[in-house]
Amino acid sequence: MSWYHIVAIVIGAIILFHILLVELFNYFYFNKRCDGSVSITYPLPSEFENLNVKKSYFEGHKHNRFSVYEYSEKNAKTHKGVILITHGIGTGHFYILNFIEKLCLNGYIVVAYDAFGSGTSEGRKVGPVAIAARDAKYVAEYVDEKYKNERIFAAGHSWGGYAIAHVLRHSKKIEKAIIVSGINCEADFISFVPGTQLICLFLKLYELIHFGKDGVVTIEKVLKTTDKKVLYAQGSEDKLVSPKLHSLKFKKEFENYQNIEVKVYEGKKHTPFFTLASEKSQWKNLFKFGFMGGKLFPLEPAYDYREGSVVDEAVLHDFLEFLDK
Repeated sequence: MSWYHIVAIVIGAIILFHILLVELFNYFYFNKRCDGSVSITYPLPSEFENLNVKKSYFEGHKHNRFSVYEYSEKNAKTHKGVILITHGIGTGHFYILNFIEKLCLNGYIVVAYDAFGSGTSEGRKVGPVAIAARDAKYVAEYVDEKYKNERIFAAGHSWGGYAIAHVLRHSKKIEKAIIVSGINCEADFISFVPGTQLICLFLKLYELIHFGKDGVVTIEKVLKTTDKKVLYAQGSEDKLVSPKLHSLKFKKEFENYQNIEVKVYEGKKHTPFFTLASEKSQWKNLFKFGFMGGKLFPLEPAYDYREGSVVDEAVLHDFLEFLDK
């Protein structure tokens, strides 16, 4: 056997080994439902007296059903438009219900769905980050058809920001989008985990194999090609999604784009639309109790997430100003 055959075999073995590592990494972290920790008490739609709530479903990949909730102010006679909301990894959309209420009280109808394998939607497991790219087509089809006579906007947080970027690619109706601490791609998301650098090199190949070309489209690529108006917002002290690889990079890259705006909130963390006091309480308890499936039963008194989801009125004002102008 010649030396170049040996080199080819070694290189092939290294590639296969790292693809296997990626498979194992995704299996370990994402091969589970994300309904939120049982030790954390989240707000429920029924607790919001000012809101009308309608629950329905739409079908996604392999006929899996997504739960979708429509929120509107009870006494409102008119509205400015419809905002599609997408949530982050760890639970369904209930953790942002205080934020949703604020949007409704400021004149919008909010449509929030629980992602595949999350909250009240179907799915045995949430799957890797790029699964949101696959499901984006179904989400876009649903909102475009359901609200074809309405103005449609969108907002997504964390993994939900990644999802919204992909929904923008497929929707003909969405006019503007707010991406909050959105994950550019899985490699950028997990790069904070020690020892994942080599795995990150092979993640795009993994995503291409599993999700086709949709799996390798990043938020950055969407921002470069979309003609929609997009606000990307993030806290400067975000420890979950790297500001260096996201907002700080985007601020320089898109400074001459007329339709892209980037805001960096100094001192804020991963959920800048909540107050800093709420963020501190929130993350202390998320790490204490777990937030991706949690423990089988509470080992301590449950944490009330309402304490960790008080809306920051200044940030809310910025978001509303972007949507309203």
